[in-house]
Amino acid sequence: MSSTPVNDKLMVGIDIGGTKTGVALLNFQGEVIQKKYFPTEYQQGERNLIERIIECFETLLDLAGSHTDAVRSVGIGVPGSVDYETGEVLLAPNIFWKNVPLGQWMREYFQKPVFIDYDTKASALAEQVRGAGKNAQNLAYVTISTGIGCGLILNGKVFRGKNGTAGELGHVVVDPQGLICHCGNRGCLQMYSSGPALMVHAKKALQNQASSLILSLAGGVDLIKPEHVIEAAKLSDPLALTLFHTSMNYLALGISHMINILNLELIILGGGVLRGAESMILQFIKEKAISYSYPVAQNCVRFTTSQLGEDVGIIGAGLLPGYW
Repeated sequence: MSSTPVNDKLMVGIDIGGTKTGVALLNFQGEVIQKKYFPTEYQQGERNLIERIIECFETLLDLAGSHTDAVRSVGIGVPGSVDYETGEVLLAPNIFWKNVPLGQWMREYFQKPVFIDYDTKASALAEQVRGAGKNAQNLAYVTISTGIGCGLILNGKVFRGKNGTAGELGHVVVDPQGLICHCGNRGCLQMYSSGPALMVHAKKALQNQASSLILSLAGGVDLIKPEHVIEAAKLSDPLALTLFHTSMNYLALGISHMINILNLELIILGGGVLRGAESMILQFIKEKAISYSYPVAQNCVRFTTSQLGEDVGIIGAGLLPGYW
């Protein structure tokens, strides 16, 4: 966290994720003054999560020795589509939200300007302003986490599309007869390349295979997590490598389509699945995505990983009001 003294200009950044939610106080340069993360636990309902966000915010204000009058704006990143005029979350499949009046609830509490956007768009903004995307005019921030998300910066600005759904990489259909996604379609990319997808496919494979380092690392089939599959792949376990290659190959293919269609100059990879395996995942996706891309487009695209780590979402959310 920044050692910058608290003054009378604070921004609040809130990042609601499928697994965890973060709340931060930031200065106007986007530097984190205080922050806290806690489990999202969306199963407890929308109101419960909002109450815990507000409680967390009040705790951070106390820690910073500040007060609500110092807050100038509130930015919120959510894992789903938003009505930008009202702040209503239209659909957030990974936390099972539909038509949730988040903007109304937050404005009633904060009595401040509240800006809500797709979390990956906020993250793309954060990387462009403070992270790996400085000076890049056309980039994609791709997160490999509870889902597969993508935020786009085109011609130097956050690109939302007609109604905010631009960048729905995770819901590109890669198998029309495939698994049913939370969004209602079949065969979406995130059903094969996200963290939970790695876990599900590993458990299914191990029902018919007795030995694998995945089992040794997890301690049992029911205890398998995405990081066990990644760690076993790093140790060259055959099953883990097969799962890893299949999963990341699908993702690389999806990224190559974006490179071809948008002529991107930079792809930034982020998300929890990368933790501890950044170089392996970056190298694999880079090689595959470039090999699948149009030859001329290959020459100008670079790949890197996030410079802001887990804070990318809260920083991007906090910056939203200044770049709306």
